[in-house]
Amino acid sequence: MPGPCTASQAKAPLMLNAFSMNCVGLLKHGLRTHPRDRLDLFNTLAYWQDLARDSEHGLFDGAVIPAW
Repeated sequence: MPGPCTASQAKAPLMLNAFSMNCVGLLKHGLRTHPRDRLDLFNTLAYWQDLARDSEHGLFDGAVIPAW
């Protein structure tokens, strides 16, 4: 079992990235029934702008949006 972090390990930056696929719920089986789910709007510009705004507000470092 690993012990506590050392001082040099604690100073390493944590990179936080978002991942979203350009489709309706390919990898989120059952999540479309969640009341706050908005994946039905994935083909609108507003959906992607809101996602970018939320990611920026959450201090994400990057985003991956594959088009396959």
